[in-house]
Amino acid sequence: MDKPLVCANPDYVAYVGLPQPVVCEGMLAAYYEKIGGKVAWFGKPEVDIYEHLLQDYDVPRSRVLMLGIRCAQTSPALRLPVLKALCFSPGFPTGND
Repeated sequence: MDKPLVCANPDYVAYVGLPQPVVCEGMLAAYYEKIGGKVAWFGKPEVDIYEHLLQDYDVPRSRVLMLGIRCAQTSPALRLPVLKALCFSPGFPTGND
């Protein structure tokens, strides 16, 4: 496990009109991490984009509510002070929440 894996899309599954979900990069990266591999996680949501939007639109953090399907994906942005998130599952498997 000496090779790092870069995961640019942390989604676990996708529904693309098929009867069964399609495994996505995030699920493979999570498995690689579980078996001892090192993963560099990138993608949604990147913390920098929230800082940029909050400054450009002059919105106070107390007025921002992030909506997400997986808390594991949303959690990097929660490091911003006073940023709240609501995580939900719209009726399909979402990984390890």
